Amino acid sequence: MFKKTSIAAAVVLCVIATAGNSFDSQEAMASDSPIRFSDTQGHWAEGAIQSAVSSGVVDGYPDGTFKPDADISRAEFIKLVAMATGTKASAVEGGNWYQSYVDDLKKRNLLRDDEFTDFNVPMNRLEMAKVALREVRDDVRDPNAIMSDEAYIFTSVKSGLIQGLAKGELGINEKTTRAQSMTVIERMKALKKGEKLEVDKQALNTAELSLTGTNMKSVMGAELAIQFPYDASWEEGIKFTLHRLIIIDCDNPNDPNLGLLQGLRRQDGKPFSNCYVFAYDTSLEVLTKGEGAGRVYDYFHMNTWINATGESVLHAFYRTKVGKTNGYLFFVTPDKESTDNNISQNKARFRMISGSKSIVINK
Repeated sequence: MFKKTSIAAAVVLCVIATAGNSFDSQEAMASDSPIRFSDTQGHWAEGAIQSAVSSGVVDGYPDGTFKPDADISRAEFIKLVAMATGTKASAVEGGNWYQSYVDDLKKRNLLRDDEFTDFNVPMNRLEMAKVALREVRDDVRDPNAIMSDEAYIFTSVKSGLIQGLAKGELGINEKTTRAQSMTVIERMKALKKGEKLEVDKQALNTAELSLTGTNMKSVMGAELAIQFPYDASWEEGIKFTLHRLIIIDCDNPNDPNLGLLQGLRRQDGKPFSNCYVFAYDTSLEVLTKGEGAGRVYDYFHMNTWINATGESVLHAFYRTKVGKTNGYLFFVTPDKESTDNNISQNKARFRMISGSKSIVINK
């Protein structure tokens, strides 16, 4: 099903644990009694670290520390995954002590031949997510499967394998730590057992937006009926393009896109509360020189919904000047309760009006 196709999935964040010399040992220390490190008591990942150490997946340092916030290298992360999934490989003498673990993961299609050239640099969250997701998803592990980075991140977040940073930030290019990698290892094991994990809703919001150009599904539960970028031009000589549609929940203080409302004013003067805001990320290009000017909101709107104005809004265009301008258009829904009820009953049909065209944007 997934061969030679683009899988709507993705991944981002967290990592697997153990760094420096603690990875060079042949066997990780295991014990029936709790193993205490001087730098993990009270740490947010203490439970995951304890579980990984107790199961022999990783160990600490001779000085009694674990260094939970230290970076983890690609080689160290690869060894962790191998150890956590029952590998028979072991470290070898010499500079490339990790080679047997790399070979093991490549043999099982958890690692692609052309993925890494330097195994001693820090592992980032996207790289970690790719390897971890392949372990828990047979379709993603298929060597013929084709996935974008955005799909890896989205799928990883949706499964609960990966969680976001502050307010849904994915941080896919950020280095991962030993503590983060421990949590991913534990989540991998849980998913392999068929357990259902908690999903970071704000990270899912961000990941869906990155993958599809909208977060409508994760915020409102509605399916988008158009694809971005979308040509919504209303006359010759004008190219009006919708690049993204960002749905903002005005009553959710953790909404990762709430900052887009700063400096905006509703047309009716009311506060942004008990509503959703549809924020269209747009561009308008005058292709051929003409006469006159226009107000974008007069040509493009959402039925009778209220719009909002501010510095980020694409207000006007001038036919007398050829060129391209970028900006947002904001539309405020009726109260959230009625909107949510209509969506749940499959009655909500969101229509955008572009010139004389009425376009339904959700299924």
